[in-house]
Amino acid sequence: MNRKMKFFICAILIISLLSGFAGASANTRIVVVLEGVPLQFDVPPDIIDGRTMVPMRVIFEALGAQVSWDANTRTITATADGLVVQTTIGDRIIRVNGEATTMDVAPVILGGRTLVPARFVSEAFGSVVNWDAPTRVVYIDSTALRLEQNELGDGIVIEKWYDEYDRLIRETTREGDRVSNFLHYVFNADGIMTRVNVFGALGALIGWTEYEHNENGSTTRSIFFVAGGATTGWTENRFGEQGEYLGATSYDADGVIISWSELEYDAQGNIVAEIWFNADGSKRD
Repeated sequence: MNRKMKFFICAILIISLLSGFAGASANTRIVVVLEGVPLQFDVPPDIIDGRTMVPMRVIFEALGAQVSWDANTRTITATADGLVVQTTIGDRIIRVNGEATTMDVAPVILGGRTLVPARFVSEAFGSVVNWDAPTRVVYIDSTALRLEQNELGDGIVIEKWYDEYDRLIRETTREGDRVSNFLHYVFNADGIMTRVNVFGALGALIGWTEYEHNENGSTTRSIFFVAGGATTGWTENRFGEQGEYLGATSYDADGVIISWSELEYDAQGNIVAEIWFNADGSKRD
């Protein structure tokens, strides 16, 4: 990740922390993150007999399946890409294309919604599921991720998770069992990063950055959001006729310029520094 992107992510972290991180820290709900995007439920996930249970329809449809419900047999059927997954309320058997597997916990009905075990139903569709106890987050990814850990001292550890294409997917800062925040990176079908989600200590989404790109795949705009969807501003990158990076301009939520950058070159024409200026023209530290 380059210096500009780190600056943008740090900016949204600071804005989000100042706008209500304390409230997020007090939140002990379970969060389900599918391919980097937190899922929204009208009935919250719950832990039953040590297993994380999630509303059936939301999780199945998020996995790309069509869902049907047989009220007579109380059986849920989900189909996608040649897979047929069936499970029944009160029955610990889950069937994938007719092959039966025993789950630890049977589906239940709570709050008028059917809850199913997140791990078993996700793995039935070929996903990889991980549970992070300190943050109370369920991660569902299409492939297994590779973990790299970097110890910074004083018990602080940075965890970075990479996918099969060696793309950074998640980044977590830990101090013992305590997590201060974590980031989740989202890529489109072309492998271009389109979003970075920022989560608080207990898994609450506190903000995100969305990225727009030109035909060359270069980032042209970074838009910053806080929880709830309000934007705090954006940054636009400037490029020359040959696609070379010329600098960036940052705006607040009302479109007023708050800073911009200019490049510094050496005698051979190579970029050696990017200098940022405040709105009044003074240099930023």
